[in-house]
Amino acid sequence: LGVGFQRQMTGRENVLISGMLLGFSEKEIRAQMDDIIEFAGLGKFIDMPVRTYSSGMHSKLAFAITVVLKPEILLIDEVLSVGDANFKKKSFAKIKELIADKNRTVLIVSHSMDSLRQLCNKILWLHEGNMMKIGPTDEVLAEYEAFMA
Repeated sequence: LGVGFQRQMTGRENVLISGMLLGFSEKEIRAQMDDIIEFAGLGKFIDMPVRTYSSGMHSKLAFAITVVLKPEILLIDEVLSVGDANFKKKSFAKIKELIADKNRTVLIVSHSMDSLRQLCNKILWLHEGNMMKIGPTDEVLAEYEAFMA
């Protein structure tokens, strides 16, 4: 997600720093702070040092920062598998919203055929660092599945 945390700082402080690293101003980040905190669902932990966070809490906060601030280009790497059922559902809906925005580019790296079918209109299949095929989702995934069989 391009977000790195300072372990001694609180989650809230890390939201500010991470947002600035993504190119947003302090004012822009503060305007979205409540939405980021709500989306991450960390409750009182947002004001605790991130060194006390589980890996899932780190991922939820990083994902929330990125999708709420809505950068022009978003790279998502297997993040849809993070968190509880409610967070997964909320994340999936947010990604669909971002994909629908024609002013954004969303790249998803995943091995989840279901997620790719539901979210993507075009697939790039890589195998051992080589481009195997690029094209419509159903076509590329059918060839990928045949290849893997």
